[in-house]
Amino acid sequence: MTIQELEMFINEYGKGIYSFCKKLCKNSDLTEELYQDLWLKACRNIDELETNQNVKSYLLSLAIGIWRNKKRKFAWRNRIAPQKELIHETDIDQENAVGEGDILSDIIEDERKAAVLEAVNSLKDHYRLPVLLYYMEEQSIKDIAKLLNVPEGTIKRRLWTAREKLKKKLEAYIDE
Repeated sequence: MTIQELEMFINEYGKGIYSFCKKLCKNSDLTEELYQDLWLKACRNIDELETNQNVKSYLLSLAIGIWRNKKRKFAWRNRIAPQKELIHETDIDQENAVGEGDILSDIIEDERKAAVLEAVNSLKDHYRLPVLLYYMEEQSIKDIAKLLNVPEGTIKRRLWTAREKLKKKLEAYIDE
């Protein structure tokens, strides 16, 4: 792969991958760092990238790997010398888009989105990652299994369990 092709993939997948990094990190400073590290690693490993394969899937796997390494390093350092927490709760972005629709319904919709985001963020990582990859990045179960290096059946089970956990957490919003 050439630098020009990589630049094309940055333009094509950049926003989606940044959004995925944001969901992983739950912190804007860490998101920026992860996103930059991802593209630096992609530049270093440019020979491994092939344009005829699923480049987005490869980039997502790099992001997950870098994120896991950072998390592991933080946990190790924190055991030696406790620091303030690496992963903060996400500040829910409330967009103030006022359109032709009813303002009250927009507020309710924003509240529902915030509740879903909060519920997803409260899941343990082994449930949260498949949910984000499947629903946000629209990856197939087969691709997610490859990315996370686990069997497809495990991914299906984790998605099912995550849906059940989310259903319980979001019961108040389901009936509305």
